[in-house]
Amino acid sequence: MKDNIKYKTFMKKITWLLVLSSIALTGSGCAKNLAEQAAEKVIEKQTGQKTDIQLNNGSADVTIGDTTTSLGSGTSVPTNWPTDVPLEENIIPKASLVNTTTATLSYNTTKAANDVINFYKQQLNNKGWKEEASTQANGTYSYITTKDKKKTMITYSADPTSADQKLVTVTVTTL
Repeated sequence: MKDNIKYKTFMKKITWLLVLSSIALTGSGCAKNLAEQAAEKVIEKQTGQKTDIQLNNGSADVTIGDTTTSLGSGTSVPTNWPTDVPLEENIIPKASLVNTTTATLSYNTTKAANDVINFYKQQLNNKGWKEEASTQANGTYSYITTKDKKKTMITYSADPTSADQKLVTVTVTTL
């Protein structure tokens, strides 16, 4: 638990470093490259893992070891997204995380919680997923399913960066 808190704190610091670097250095290709290299060195020192950072027109792709995180307007659905886990049409990804056991995608919506959760309930059921849990508390909805040796978790919650949009996160994990 303590290591998880340290990792989350570390990732928040790195995210802010990337955001501030990209804002401060926008417009100068050379400076952006220097910011990427400096951030890579900091992360590699902290994690002991090979790191690659790419800042591209409002987005950041960060690879630490076998985990790639994408943030910002240039984020897309990961190329290895599981074919048996549908996504709503016309989504604009906000963030993704991919490694050897997990794929996560977050996007904003203005749809009601019941519409989003019911879409996933119906679509995942049609693809052979079995409901494990469905919960709602304080405006956050979760829907969890399993299939073979995989688990999905759909969450719908307030987006702390937008008063009029909600955040949907779809996570697929290989058990």
